[in-house]
Amino acid sequence: MEDLALNRRTEYGVRLCLVLADGWPEDRVKARELSRAADVSPGFAAQVLGALVRAGLVVSYAGPHGGYELARDPAGVSLLEAIQALTGDLVSTRCMLWGGRCVPENPCAIHDAWHAAQEAFVTSLADTDLATLARNRRHAVRPASVALEARAPTLAGAPTGVPAAADRR
Repeated sequence: MEDLALNRRTEYGVRLCLVLADGWPEDRVKARELSRAADVSPGFAAQVLGALVRAGLVVSYAGPHGGYELARDPAGVSLLEAIQALTGDLVSTRCMLWGGRCVPENPCAIHDAWHAAQEAFVTSLADTDLATLARNRRHAVRPASVALEARAPTLAGAPTGVPAAADRR
């Protein structure tokens, strides 16, 4: 079975948001420091941050005291909002059995179960705020297997990231 997973861009966007949530409201984070703390290459971080700024979740400031910060209190920003800023709507309208657009008036055998599962997924993400996730992230220890995987070469020159601070000690 394949994992239910976000695309790399969205995964990195969530990481960047959590770093910003961790220092909110005191810290405005410089781009290089932010990309290092989120374990995202600076170039890719800039692209993702641009999308988060356009979505209104992140504010960027130019100049010597510039950097990035969340646009509002992370306790009021859901994980769903951060994900949708980068991926769009998470609910599929495609019929799993018949293809094409799902027609609720003439549902397939899977329709009701699939719709309920999608709604539960979206509700769970909507009920999870960035402040809570940032707090949980502070106490999490990165498993050695994940740290090794992050250092492995990737296809097509995709960013491999920088080891987390705990891994460099």
